[in-house]
Amino acid sequence: MYYQLSDFESLVESAVLYIRQKGRSEATINHFKWQWEQVRQYLKKREMETFSARDIMGYCNDKFGTTDYLSLKKYQHDCARQLLCLAEFIESGQMPDALRVQHADYDVRQWNPVFSAFMEEKRRQQRRTGTIYLYKCYLCNFLRAMLQQEINAPAMLNSFAIAGYITHMYSQSKGAKEVSLRVIKVFLSYLYANRLTDKDFSTVVPRGRFPKRSEVPSVYTPDELQKILSCADRSTRTGKRDYAFLLITYRLGLRISDLVSLKLQNINWECNELSFIQVKTGNPVTLPVPEDVGNALIDYLRYCRPNVPASYVFVSRNYPYGKLCPKLISQVIRSHIRASGIDTGNRKTGAHAFRHSMAYNLLAAKTQLPVISEIMGHSVLATTMCYLRIDIESLRACALEVPSFPCDFYQQKGGFFYE
Repeated sequence: MYYQLSDFESLVESAVLYIRQKGRSEATINHFKWQWEQVRQYLKKREMETFSARDIMGYCNDKFGTTDYLSLKKYQHDCARQLLCLAEFIESGQMPDALRVQHADYDVRQWNPVFSAFMEEKRRQQRRTGTIYLYKCYLCNFLRAMLQQEINAPAMLNSFAIAGYITHMYSQSKGAKEVSLRVIKVFLSYLYANRLTDKDFSTVVPRGRFPKRSEVPSVYTPDELQKILSCADRSTRTGKRDYAFLLITYRLGLRISDLVSLKLQNINWECNELSFIQVKTGNPVTLPVPEDVGNALIDYLRYCRPNVPASYVFVSRNYPYGKLCPKLISQVIRSHIRASGIDTGNRKTGAHAFRHSMAYNLLAAKTQLPVISEIMGHSVLATTMCYLRIDIESLRACALEVPSFPCDFYQQKGGFFYE
């Protein structure tokens, strides 16, 4: 469908009305409008009297220099998403419900029969949703690399192509490389077990030998955490919500996955307890609700939370008031840390830093490790022991004095080696 350039403003008005009816905030709408204005300037500069969705995509490709949107940075990905929404609206009068770029599984469509069968086997093995997602992402990257070398079937695989890919992949991230190696190794073993390859190419893939927990956990002192919490504007609905989950993350050490999955029925107001099943481990956890956490929750639930049938404690502020996105919580925490003016140095600013801080404060209060392990919801005590590295005062108490040597030791061979 073609539009006149003079009709661009009316098209934008219709598109804005569409996303406003979808419950998008005014701030989000302004981002869309700004990006679409760049398209109008682009068309005007090229003196195009008419335009179509193809011209929108042409602008997108000129702007980012690629059609592989999965390789873009987050900000670029968001811009591309807004442009794709306008192109879709021109074609069909609608936009994707999620308003995001769909995962490009079609990039490996020539591998789809094998790829789909492998993913289905993982689902039958009852792998967790997060694990399935990791298999999907890392395996798609591997298969796209094979397609670039014109390898579009298992029978065409060879050791050189596989070794060439794993040599250069994720050179800046050891953790991502380790996970990718495991996924590729499992996939190649699957191909050999199902007689899709003559050789077991999994032997070409080395085992990831990267030390776990090599970094010291990032922690913040109680004074710093109070500064961060004070940055939440509790006079607004959003501020009350943000303050509530910031306080829960700090005081109870919940993982983001558990926080966004927290439901109203998990709160026992009579006993002042929080009982839930951990998403990561599947273990049940019961935690006491401190008075300040309880008051923050009541303030949010009574005055700010939309009156919707959804059972989740924390819901989005816009229609359809669904479950919060984990990335939103991380972004809120980072923004509050920046607003507090704290010098973070090399410390991380994500939600997990709050969890580490709670463990650090418990250690500083001389809390026993088994108690901390139970509060944190760790499956084994060894996981909790990694926090011992941040308890500097207790480590100092473990230091031993260096014994002195007798004078005869330094006088060996006339003291030649110790002058």
